[in-house]
Amino acid sequence: MRRRLGQYYRVIGADISDDAGRRAAHRHSDGFDGDRQSRGELRRDGADHHRHANHRANDPDDVAANLALGNIYERLYRKTKNAELLEASNQTIVRVRNSEKASADQRVEALTLEGRNEKTLWRLEWDQLDNVAERRGAATNRMLRKAYETYRKAYLFDLNHYYSGLAALQQGTITLELSKEDMWQDTFDNVDQAQAYGAGLKRQLEALHPIVAQAIEAALARMSGNDQNRVWAEISAADLLFLLEERPSRVIEAYREAVPKNGFFAWNSARGQLELFTKLGYKVELANKVISTIDTLVLRPEVNDIGDLHVVIFAGHRIDEAGRPVQRFPGDREPQARNLIREALSKAKNGWKRIEVLASAAPGSDILCHEVCSELGIGSIVCLPMPRDVYARSVFGDFDSWRSRYLELIGRRPPLQLSNQEGLPRWLEGSGIDPWERGNSWVLQMARTRGAKKITLIALWDGKTVGDAPGGTAQMVQIVRKAGTVDIVRIDAGQLLS
Repeated sequence: MRRRLGQYYRVIGADISDDAGRRAAHRHSDGFDGDRQSRGELRRDGADHHRHANHRANDPDDVAANLALGNIYERLYRKTKNAELLEASNQTIVRVRNSEKASADQRVEALTLEGRNEKTLWRLEWDQLDNVAERRGAATNRMLRKAYETYRKAYLFDLNHYYSGLAALQQGTITLELSKEDMWQDTFDNVDQAQAYGAGLKRQLEALHPIVAQAIEAALARMSGNDQNRVWAEISAADLLFLLEERPSRVIEAYREAVPKNGFFAWNSARGQLELFTKLGYKVELANKVISTIDTLVLRPEVNDIGDLHVVIFAGHRIDEAGRPVQRFPGDREPQARNLIREALSKAKNGWKRIEVLASAAPGSDILCHEVCSELGIGSIVCLPMPRDVYARSVFGDFDSWRSRYLELIGRRPPLQLSNQEGLPRWLEGSGIDPWERGNSWVLQMARTRGAKKITLIALWDGKTVGDAPGGTAQMVQIVRKAGTVDIVRIDAGQLLS
């Protein structure tokens, strides 16, 4: 049974399927955002499942939801470098660790996610440097040890949780390797501490090797041949062999047997760790041989070819309310507005294999946009800054016919919701942030994390820099301009008055 796993949070609102949440929390996908291919999986785990999940009330204490969202926020942080996203990930981990509902399995997953977050921060320190020597020097820091220690703490919490054990071994191995660097001693208070830590680390890794091997072996023995998690355990066995085995042919054969031809995303995760080793000069030749061999065997799914995706953000004025002092979008000009929107979307669609539109659902331009998308065969996503019923009460007023169209729209296209409540969540109260402006920022952030080749804002806008209220079309144009990476197409709203 699929159930609600997401609460809509600061930047991304997410309904994650239960199996996707377990897979994400289980493997934690250490392939970095240099692994461009993983963006497709991120979109699948973090967005496409939205459309198929149940839309029940969000539960901020849902442990499985927090685990899944902790993983997604961290991946988005890698891509955007937005510190708020990593903090959001850390907050979900804290909620799991503090939850009385969390099982032992869920607690060790939270601890492992915490180690992965530490590893992400560490890797950002050196990943983009030009050569191995520079990378090794920059990577030899206190964060290196903290990531290892956090992974090890997770594994000691549950010795059956083989992935945290493997992660500790991988991080510990690179830590021991970097202890050869001159910078190593500078990360301690004195030489004696540095030497003692290195000696202790070596003993810890020697103790971990057989225990983790047995944990993986036991996990495989418990799993049936068609268990969906078996591929992760088999790849983990190959990952462990990479650390221990000196014969290249034996290691390559282990990966060849473990990675199925249709296991692109599973292989992509293992590949990311192997690339990490090469970037830091550890077993470079062996890692490259494994990568080149398995790359030729694994099929890359066509859906992950993201180069031809065009994401369109749409924003536009609402229909004028009765008695509006200065007309902007008169009700009788709906046909003209529809034609203008159709013309802009048709141009945006031209020449692209895939196009995706993100828009809210206010009466007027937004709803027209979704209706035109349906006519043109364009996929559109309804993005709401608050629950659908609260949103409807806020924007429709006496527009009964528009409300009916809204209900019909969300019946066909279940919306994404940023928040599960009216106004701001408790942790943002008093921040001065407007929920409608926050919604615009969320939509922009979603567009930027879709892995698209091009992002365009289409705005049916009167050109005034200040709108009627916060979070309107003018504010969307402003934040898109600041982003600097989004093309802007303005539909002059003045045409509706001529």
